[in-house]
Amino acid sequence: MNQRIVFIAAALLVSPLLVHAEDGRKDSRPGPSQEQRQAAKEKLKSADKNGDKMISREEAKALPGLEKRFDKLDGNKDGQISKQEVTTARKAHRQDRKQDRKQKSEEKFSKADVDHDGSLSREEAGKGLPRIAKNFDAIDANKDGKASKEEIKAYYQAHMQKMREKKGEKTKS
Repeated sequence: MNQRIVFIAAALLVSPLLVHAEDGRKDSRPGPSQEQRQAAKEKLKSADKNGDKMISREEAKALPGLEKRFDKLDGNKDGQISKQEVTTARKAHRQDRKQDRKQKSEEKFSKADVDHDGSLSREEAGKGLPRIAKNFDAIDANKDGKASKEEIKAYYQAHMQKMREKKGEKTKS
């Protein structure tokens, strides 16, 4: 069971690399499809020549994206990528991406906030942040003509929750 989990986790970690190699995207959003994950899992399975459900440095050579990141993934430097190492790497990767997104959002907000009052007018949003401008009335919860960082965050959190619920309904159908 643990070996199977290692393999699935490795497949999820490597699949964005494989997808990027095929389509040239720099950003993994919206993420690999189920078919892409399955293809990555199959590639990992075929690369695991000794069948131990772990990927050695030699086995990683069959997957250039994985080979390139091998030293970063092999946390304990034993020459094998294990389940724990994959889990640790995925958590670190998610945290890094989350921090990057937060920083980019802050930069975009600051650039759009021409008068530096800590919130965006409809005009400021229209010039620098079109999604916020498009949804301005829904974002401006207190109807003061300004979209604060808190209002923007609350709007997008609610929007993401609705999307998750909608996705859950589709899954149940």
